[in-house]
Amino acid sequence: MTNGMCYAIGAIIYVYLGVIGLMYDLAHSTQGGMLFILSAIPAIPFLETSRRANHWLRKFLYVGVFVPLYLFSGISKFRYLGIIPNLTGSWLWGDFGKGKLHRAVWKSLFSFIGDHHWVMFIFSWGNIVLEIILPMLLMLFNEIRFVQWAFHFVAIMFHVTIFLLLGPNFMRYCLMHLYAVDIPAYFSCFSTSDRPVAVSRPIKMDWGRIVYSIIILFAWWYVQFNSDVMHLTGQQNWKTRINSYWPIPELSMFAKPKDSANIYIAFIFSVLSFFTLAIDMVR
Repeated sequence: MTNGMCYAIGAIIYVYLGVIGLMYDLAHSTQGGMLFILSAIPAIPFLETSRRANHWLRKFLYVGVFVPLYLFSGISKFRYLGIIPNLTGSWLWGDFGKGKLHRAVWKSLFSFIGDHHWVMFIFSWGNIVLEIILPMLLMLFNEIRFVQWAFHFVAIMFHVTIFLLLGPNFMRYCLMHLYAVDIPAYFSCFSTSDRPVAVSRPIKMDWGRIVYSIIILFAWWYVQFNSDVMHLTGQQNWKTRINSYWPIPELSMFAKPKDSANIYIAFIFSVLSFFTLAIDMVR
């Protein structure tokens, strides 16, 4: 319990400083990490004695952090860029202009991509796989190792590539992916199988974590539905983003609104993903 208290104090201080930093540098790359660190507080004191707490924390990382983080980034691109730019990769043309070469660690690769639009076409489809297809699969099959590993592999490759071409950005999430993989579990000396099993009947803390998860998930989807409804009802111009940065961001960071913006497809994606979430929750 002492370890849990120390972690809680450290987590709260970390998030407090992170929020202050966010006020001076508006971004979307820190909220997911801060949310997970804060959300781990009710699980940390029980990790050594309760498999239920272990399972909840990893499940929350997948469905409560990873899925919304990537899925809503992808949906925002369809919302503000439209369908055709995403399918053709034309939305990336401006990101690989000569004026941004100074940001690249691997400048020769940056220049090659900037000169060949077919590479951006592949990148854009890779982005669709990572930010639309894999998160949806992860919601339905988050207990299947192959789906987990495919998601982590594509995500880490994506972040490393972006780091080499455009700068650090979301590179910090590679650490969270490594945590989710749970590498120590593959070595018998780190196995937790001989540790005490959680009590057969859920305790109040278990139910508390479930309620907390539902609140966070509804908050993620509320931000998306709110954005779509405000645009569709004319309360917000289609070419104007609704940037809610804290505590739940819209994740529209790389989606500079274009004339081809399509709120309808974004709303359809939001509805489909919410029903997919509901299926995962009731199973």
